[in-house]
Amino acid sequence: MENWKLLCSDSRQEHLYLLREFLENNEIKAEIMPKTDSVFPTVGESELYVQPEDYSKALQLMEEFNPGSTQ
Repeated sequence: MENWKLLCSDSRQEHLYLLREFLENNEIKAEIMPKTDSVFPTVGESELYVQPEDYSKALQLMEEFNPGSTQ
């Protein structure tokens, strides 16, 4: 994902999809890069990326979405 910045990673893909939707509802484009095992899809973490210019705002929104979260 050239020119994108890693916002967070999580083994709970459903959490990343909800966070991505929340970010997009706040006008921040976000993409998920699945990094799970092809044989065991519940193994591994996926990553959520945002544009570099949206990174600071995305961090603030992530804290709002999930209080107490850190990268």
